[in-house]
Amino acid sequence: MLREELENYIKRTADIRYLSAPGFDEIDSPGEYSKVLYHNFEKIGEYASENRKFLNEILYPLCQSQELLSDEEIQALEAIQNKEKVV
Repeated sequence: MLREELENYIKRTADIRYLSAPGFDEIDSPGEYSKVLYHNFEKIGEYASENRKFLNEILYPLCQSQELLSDEEIQALEAIQNKEKVV
């Protein structure tokens, strides 16, 4: 579960980066560019909110805990660390 949550976090972060700089190839006018930006920023807001929730509810508590990490948590963190590209 943690591994999947970490992968989702990384994917959303990459998507935020992609959405924040739309290409001009498919955009014909300033009005169209404005529409694309508006749509993208709505999605960015959703992804940022999901990422903040993950950080506040899962990752930060895990990192701040005095408890030892479980084998599953260690494996999830190692898998993400060793993964070259998630998206």
